Amino acid sequence: MPRPSLFVTRKLPPDVEARLARDYEAELNEADDLPARETILAGAAGKDGLLVTVTDRIDGDLIRALPETVKVIATFSVGYDHIDAAHAGARGVMVTNTPDVLTEEVADTALGLLLCTARDFCKAEQWVRQGRWEKDGPFPLSRSTLRGRKVGIFGLGRIGQAVARRLEAFGLEVAYHSRRKVEGVDYAYFPSLIELATHVDTLISIAPGTPETEKAVNRQV
Repeated sequence: MPRPSLFVTRKLPPDVEARLARDYEAELNEADDLPARETILAGAAGKDGLLVTVTDRIDGDLIRALPETVKVIATFSVGYDHIDAAHAGARGVMVTNTPDVLTEEVADTALGLLLCTARDFCKAEQWVRQGRWEKDGPFPLSRSTLRGRKVGIFGLGRIGQAVARRLEAFGLEVAYHSRRKVEGVDYAYFPSLIELATHVDTLISIAPGTPETEKAVNRQV
């Protein structure tokens, strides 16, 4: 039985490319340049599927132009908002992603950004690297803290819940807004984003980038 054939749009980690070479007839993008629409269509000719990344915009027009041989579009990412999944489904093309592979890593990063913002860690590091502690003295005390903060999470999915668990460990109050109330969690739920924003002093957005969420965090929020 012939192995499935793929066009891989971007350079991937060596171990991933080794597995692709083992299990598939994979045409790799050795140049690792951002492929144009014409390059993707040419690479897809005669292939069973596409392996793309978040930098590739696979919109409805491109999906309609794909060869009929293409039956799957796999994205090397958690999010798939760069792919018009509705158009793909209408054409009978399956869209796959890697939903859990980066959940904990993204949550760690979110907490790191929060700590750096509240405690000026990035500025303090530059103060040391520039030798200012010798000529200007100690770095000024941080003007803010995590203590007593109420944190709102916009989008309590897998990643949102991983962020919430970390916030709980810091002893912070957590609330959230999602399209619907999430079963099995005790965090306060607010049916609208503006209500959540009114209640908290820190807002973390984990919502996917879709037309429904575009500009959701607006001037009023």
